[in-house]
Amino acid sequence: LGFSLALITGIGIDEAHRTYLKLKIEGVYALGETVKSVVDSFLGAGVPLKQFIGFDTVSRMILTSDNTISSMRIVDNHKSAIFSSDPDSHVKLFFPSKSQDTLKRFLTDENKNLYRINIPLKNKFEKAGELQFEILKKPINDRILKMFKPFFPIVLAVMGLFLILIYSFEKKGLKNQKFWVTLAYSFSTLIVSFTILFSLIHIYSDGIQKKTHNLANSLAYKLSIVKKLDLKINSFKGIDQLFDQYKQLNNEISYIDLKIKNEIVVHTGKSDLKKVSEYIRHTKHLKDLEITVWVSKRTVYKNLWRSSKN
Repeated sequence: LGFSLALITGIGIDEAHRTYLKLKIEGVYALGETVKSVVDSFLGAGVPLKQFIGFDTVSRMILTSDNTISSMRIVDNHKSAIFSSDPDSHVKLFFPSKSQDTLKRFLTDENKNLYRINIPLKNKFEKAGELQFEILKKPINDRILKMFKPFFPIVLAVMGLFLILIYSFEKKGLKNQKFWVTLAYSFSTLIVSFTILFSLIHIYSDGIQKKTHNLANSLAYKLSIVKKLDLKINSFKGIDQLFDQYKQLNNEISYIDLKIKNEIVVHTGKSDLKKVSEYIRHTKHLKDLEITVWVSKRTVYKNLWRSSKN
């Protein structure tokens, strides 16, 4: 039983790490995609990458919004830093990570302490450089262990109860002892499996909330550029296409709403306000604007069910 429970626990922690890391990296990409779109527009206008304006402001905003991001930089095609949030940083060795984006929007590297995502920057004709984010591994691992910490005493309690039952069966000399031992074994495994599934629900929900937060921040930053130009949001074309694009690239998203003075002016679907409790959502306020990203809790359960079958 001990070997079986250890195996189930190992599989559960590995699945939790894989799922949480995927959501974490995609959340950082959501922030990076905002910067990428601005830099790409500069490059598309024929401005050299070295003349990009505003890196310091944007990098401070992103590093403040997510404390797991240790640094952010823009590099040329030779990996030489043009802009960096950490000018004193030395060159670190990285190797390709197993956690790659299935849509191939970016590449992921890692070393002992960091993950690094590399987002390509392009002008009209070719790749001009990369936007890089370095993400600390320790906060990710600590978060997963914290979520699983209450689980370990339960495993020990189940093993202890199983041993007590086996001793009791032998002492009483029960008939069909093999049947009762098998039943106790199956029941113990089932308790541990459901406890792991419960932990995975918490980890996945936590990851989804952080990714939703980053997506809302990313959209808010793009709309803030429109606001700075003194353009009226409700007359600005292309916002609904922008929201649809975000929804397509992030299939966890159920809806994205934009409100102006509490009135919905753009939405990717009609959200049912009577069923708010069925969604994980994050709202970003921008003066008289509100951007809300909605994620159905059913999405969480479907993905976890898929994982549990594996």
